[in-house]
Amino acid sequence: MLKENEFIQFTKKYLLIFISTLIILVILYFNDLDKILFQKEISNFFWNKAYLWSGYSPLIFLLFIKNDSFDKKLGIFLLGMTFAAATSAGLTPVSIFLHVGFLICLLLSLNSFKNLGIIFTIFIIFSVSFDIINDKKSKVYHWWGINSYKGEVVSNKIPFVSKIKNDGLSNHLEIINEKLSLCEKKPKNLIAFPHGALINLTTNINPPTKTISYWFDFLSNPDSMREFQKLKNLEIDIIAIINIDDNAWSVHESLFRPKDKVLAQRQIQKLLLDRASSNKYSRFYDFYQDNTKVEIFTLKSINCN
Repeated sequence: MLKENEFIQFTKKYLLIFISTLIILVILYFNDLDKILFQKEISNFFWNKAYLWSGYSPLIFLLFIKNDSFDKKLGIFLLGMTFAAATSAGLTPVSIFLHVGFLICLLLSLNSFKNLGIIFTIFIIFSVSFDIINDKKSKVYHWWGINSYKGEVVSNKIPFVSKIKNDGLSNHLEIINEKLSLCEKKPKNLIAFPHGALINLTTNINPPTKTISYWFDFLSNPDSMREFQKLKNLEIDIIAIINIDDNAWSVHESLFRPKDKVLAQRQIQKLLLDRASSNKYSRFYDFYQDNTKVEIFTLKSINCN
């Protein structure tokens, strides 16, 4: 146990490090981080090397398995998380935040590694902060090639997204609603593929089945095939297709379909594309979210054009 005066010195020491780091980060936030010497090199090394290595940090625990100062349960828990992440979508920044914290604590707890632990801690704080601050200054969201940026556009016509500032997406949603209000027959259903339930929510039109997302790590191949069979026998009033990057398909096939080698969602995609291109449907509205094209088609019989 630390004595009282040692604890006070310990607290002051790390409080000073924290405050100094915070001040530096605030200053950096209001400056162009791209101009900082070696910032990109440090950040790339961190995310691609050091950060991912930390995912295996619980293995270091095995070296201290007989040391009573280490909690064996924590080590087993983190090893389990490493195994689960590595056998699912691989080690990513999202899956190993706890591992980074564990590695920092491990280094700081060893007197012989004290200085190295402090250096490593500062390296992690600045590497992550540089990258996140630089990215989040303009980009607020990223999902498989689709980026959303800060904007000043605000929708007051759609309650579900009202008062949310965006880069123009709400304008497209308003146009879609205005055009749908002119349909002679009210649409009964709307499918957004492979994801995009936001369109269902903002139009207040239900999907054709109980499935609200066809995303690859959400809907398994057996479930996708069952959904495919249902959709084949249903009349779909509105088809919204989000043309995500081919890389998203191939990466998920590699990570989540190692045995099948193919996503069953491809059959659903073909079904919807074939229908959309048939003479029963007409092109209703197109727009781009960042570089991703969104295409919307309506059944001609509901007469929305």
